[in-house]
Amino acid sequence: MRLTARFLLAFVVTMAIALGVTAWLNLGRERDLFDRDLRSDSLLVARLVAHTHDLAMQVGDAPGAAAAIASANQIHAGIAVEVVAQAQAPAALQGALAAGRPGAIRDDVAGRLDTYVPLKVASRPAAIHVAAGLDAERRYVHGTKRRAAIASLAALLAAAAVVSALGLALIARPTRALIAKTQRVAAGDFTAPLALRQKDELGDLAGAINEMTDDLARAQARATREAEARVAAVEQLRHADRLMTVGRLSAGIAHELGTPLNVIEGRAKMIREGEVAGDEIADSARIIGEQSRRITTIVRQLLDFARRGAPDRGDVDLVATATQAERLLAATAKKAQVALAAPAPRAPVVVRGDAGQLVQVVTNLVVNAIHATPPHGQVALAVDEVVAAPPRPGAGATRCARLTVTDTGAGIPPEVRDRIFEPFFTTKDVGQGTGLGLSVVHGIVEDHGGWVEVDSTPGAGSEFSVYLPMP
Repeated sequence: MRLTARFLLAFVVTMAIALGVTAWLNLGRERDLFDRDLRSDSLLVARLVAHTHDLAMQVGDAPGAAAAIASANQIHAGIAVEVVAQAQAPAALQGALAAGRPGAIRDDVAGRLDTYVPLKVASRPAAIHVAAGLDAERRYVHGTKRRAAIASLAALLAAAAVVSALGLALIARPTRALIAKTQRVAAGDFTAPLALRQKDELGDLAGAINEMTDDLARAQARATREAEARVAAVEQLRHADRLMTVGRLSAGIAHELGTPLNVIEGRAKMIREGEVAGDEIADSARIIGEQSRRITTIVRQLLDFARRGAPDRGDVDLVATATQAERLLAATAKKAQVALAAPAPRAPVVVRGDAGQLVQVVTNLVVNAIHATPPHGQVALAVDEVVAAPPRPGAGATRCARLTVTDTGAGIPPEVRDRIFEPFFTTKDVGQGTGLGLSVVHGIVEDHGGWVEVDSTPGAGSEFSVYLPMP
């Protein structure tokens, strides 16, 4: 609408100037024409009176000459005729009168046109003076101005109305449609193509926008498919990493299951062979039940960890998650002769996330720490609340839950520290690892809006800290 208003304003101003110049030129021509007619009429009257006066004076008829002048004053309204001495004429005309030529001069201040015709028969140099008033000319010019102003204003209003209607139809409405379309595109809506029937630049622009939105819609669909494929691939990698970890845990868990199975077998044998009686039978049955539940718990934890499922975000207690991972990996640490310390008991530290994925984060970090720690070393877990800022320029500090996994291993060499989160990068021997563990950790933590920091000293161990924003 603003473009239409500017266009209308420019048109009105231009047309007003054109109409004003035209009216001024027409008015000048009308004034010149009126002036020529008045001069011609005044000269004609003056010559007729001068000729009549000369004829009467030639025969000595002075009264007849005076009567001719009086008759001219009565016949021609708006003019005054008289005989004056040439010396009374304006100085600019005296030379022409002395040479026998007529002359006229316009006096706009006095409001008259003075015309002089020299007399041929007179006792002294004289002339007929015709004074014609300019009132009629002024009234005519004033009326012409008024008519020109009214006509110009009417033409200007009519043209403005026509241009406004054309501007609304050809500029304002298509422009509003284009703006509405671009706003929908900015909001991500690529449907409802823009239909402008006009065959001009705005119509071409609408066609170009429709082609652009079609391309964007196709690109959006392609990006959606690629994103879904990427999510599926990442989830497959994470699941593969879980299965690989399950394989590593199998030996340790099998050893862990050996103890309760031996207890169950021994108690069952004692009952079968009658070595126990009375209350001892009930006690053996209770012990068998306890060991069976212990086996069930271990197997269930292992199956839950290996099971593949869609991400399910909710409130997760990071302390309980770290404790669960510690119980799951206790047998692996024991087999590697590494002391695994669970997080110290404390109030829950709640974050928003997927419980299974966060267990995978803790498990991967602890497994890596166990593998990096020599026998009789130690791996410790800790959970606390801190205020920290992400390692991004301009990021502000926020309240976070921090999970720390510390080991007393060999540490990470400086030359490989920047590559430890790369997929498939590993420093282990062939067959000992795929290089997915830390990459999966990094991806899951970033998906949860957090970040991972590493502090490692070669020969003194490493510390991995996971920061997750708290709700």
